[in-house]
Amino acid sequence: MAKKPPNADASVSSAEAQLFRNSVSQVEPLSFEERAGDARAQKKSHTTAPVIHSLEGIEKLDGDLFYRPGVSRRLLNDLRKGRIRPGPVIDLHGHTRAEAKRELAHFVERSADLYERCLLVITGRGSHSPDGYSPVREEALALLRQLSAVQAYTCAQADDGGSGAFYVLTGRPSR
Repeated sequence: MAKKPPNADASVSSAEAQLFRNSVSQVEPLSFEERAGDARAQKKSHTTAPVIHSLEGIEKLDGDLFYRPGVSRRLLNDLRKGRIRPGPVIDLHGHTRAEAKRELAHFVERSADLYERCLLVITGRGSHSPDGYSPVREEALALLRQLSAVQAYTCAQADDGGSGAFYVLTGRPSR
């Protein structure tokens, strides 16, 4: 549809035109790359949370979601919604950070070697700790991002522990 010509009745006085020219005289247009890049980035952004690329993986939702390139959106959705039922379970309540790290590394590696596809890692939320956060949880999530056998993780469904537990998708990276 073609644009309509400006309305002849809506004339601009010479003073208004001069005021406009003065106000925009110092403005510099953006380059094409700046305009197009910003618009595409805003359009593709589905979340307001920052995305962090961690050891060749993508971390979202303040660390509660992590996946490596190649993990399909469908598989990630199935994991998130609890459709992939976890096999082995590890409960890290009551462990120190060092103990939790050691136990979790061994558990994940052993489970991946046995071709267990989905694990349940219970860390707790830290709601009873003096600072209100779980150092074991933070340590566990940092370790999961580093282990090559971990393809993805996400918070568990409420029935499996909610935000105090994580579904972990394992698999050896293809060579």
